[in-house]
Amino acid sequence: MLLTDSVRNPGSVATITFDNYYVNSFKKEGIITWTNTSTATVRSWNRRVVDGKITAPNGNFWLHTANLTFTQTAGINTPLNITDDV
Repeated sequence: MLLTDSVRNPGSVATITFDNYYVNSFKKEGIITWTNTSTATVRSWNRRVVDGKITAPNGNFWLHTANLTFTQTAGINTPLNITDDV
């Protein structure tokens, strides 16, 4: 995993790659990149998946790509209280 800064800081990037990674005999591959796209008034992140693939033990596989934006709509002014985050 490559992390340029805390993912809570605007502009930070976390890149996750999978090297021979298995869960319950299912192999996971690809690159997931989280980018903090927040501004002074809006907290948001972009999650991008490139070359995502899950391979089952029998050889069947699923391909996955994504480019999603997540925006926090409530609780930005109370950083120590995560229970009001939406």
